[in-house]
Order: sequence, then C-alpha cells, then structure tokens
Amino acid sequence: MAKLAELIDCLTAVLGIPRTTLEAYVKPLRKAGLLSSAGRSGPGAPDMTATDAVNLLLAVLGGSALRATENVENYRNLVFFAPPGLKGGRLDGALTYLALEKDHTFGEVLEGLIRADNNRPAEGMLRDWVALEAAGAAGRPFDLSTGGGTHLRQAIDERYATYTRVQITEPRLAAAIEIGAIDRATRVIELRLIADYAPRRVVDNPACDWEKDGLDAGDLTVQRIVGSATLDALAQMLGGEPRGFGRALRRQRR
Repeated sequence: MAKLAELIDCLTAVLGIPRTTLEAYVKPLRKAGLLSSAGRSGPGAPDMTATDAVNLLLAVLGGSALRATENVENYRNLVFFAPPGLKGGRLDGALTYLALEKDHTFGEVLEGLIRADNNRPAEGMLRDWVALEAAGAAGRPFDLSTGGGTHLRQAIDERYATYTRVQITEPRLAAAIEIGAIDRATRVIELRLIADYAPRRVVDNPACDWEKDGLDAGDLTVQRIVGSATLDALAQMLGGEPRGFGRALRRQRR
C-alpha cells in the first residue's frame, strides 16, 4: 500500500503541479482528520486509502489551501441528482456496478472509480461498458462469444477512444462525472453518459432552481476537471481493492 509521500508524488506527476503546492493542502486536511495520520513518517506511516486519495484530490480541485477542509466536506457530500426534465444520456445504470445506493455521494462514487478488479480500475471498466453500449446503439455490437477479457478490450480500443471527466463547479456547489466513447474513424462522440451531483438541499427540494442555486456570490462560474489519467494513476498507486466489478460487467453483457 502507498504512503502519504507516494500519494503526493502521484498527484504532483499526474496533475502537473508543484509538490509544494500539494503539500500546502496536506496540513489542514491532516489536522481535520481528513487524511490518515498517526504522527509518523517513513515506513511506519499509515497506508493511504481510497478515502485519503479522494480527499486530497477534492482539496486540490477546490483550488484553495485555506479552504481545503471546507471544500472537501462540501464536494464529498454532494448527492447524486437527476434534474427534472434533463435531456441526454444518464450514467445511472453503469454506476450500479460500483454497488452504490441511489442517493450516494460524490465522494463515494470517486472512491468506487479508483478501486480495481483484476488489476483493472473500475473507471476503466465503466469506459468499456459505455463503449459496448455505444456499439450496440450504433448497430455494430462487439462479438461477446469469447467472454470478454483482453480480446474484447483490444477490440474496444481499436474502435473507440473512451474518456472520463470528473468536474466540480463553483461558486454553485455542483459536480459531474461524464464517460464517453469517441469513434476513432469519424471522431464523433457516439455515446456520452453523465451523472450529476448537487447539495442535499437541492435534491430534497424539487422547487429549488438548481441553475441559480449558490450564485448569490456572482455569475462567474469556475470549473475544474480531471480525467482518466488521474483516476487510473490513483488506482494503480493504491494497488486496487477488488469488488468483483469485472464479473458483474460480463454477466450484464451476456
């Protein structure tokens, strides 16, 4: 398992920001109990968990070391939300593979995405799932007679460039996860599925105007996004926590 120093190194490399910047977020998170800490360093330091990795990532995405603790708590606790009348593909079905409750939080889904099954991060498995759905919708399904595995993954990679986007928004507290499949030949997004996350007050109040919620600070919206590279790097660093995701995917596709 990875230690805190390795988690910092991982995010420094994949996000392309200085190590000193990452370290500025660590102190307030440790003080608030949002990072595993036993007052030790070196080999005796506590192992990092998926929760630790997500907390540090959310702090960085929040963009302020001074507000690191507040940002982690706010964004981690956003709840899955399907706005009334929203058009477009939803990621709801795919997220069931992560064994999440319907009203799961943004923190829980991020932890699920960086866990792994058979050395394959769950986030990567979800991208495969979206590619299979795209192929079926386009009338060009993949041959599943081989049962999946490496052969199927190679076939998916030859036809599609898949991606994941994890996005947070401020000052309106909101977040989203988007997974899509781009046809390599036409460069067209054949399928794009989205899951939205909002504060509990919005989810529990159908009359709340989600588009205006939180904009009392002004109409300037800031979005920060990370993609598959960050999620895969965190999954590899943590070493994976098997959840049977691959087996569930294969059963669903039969």
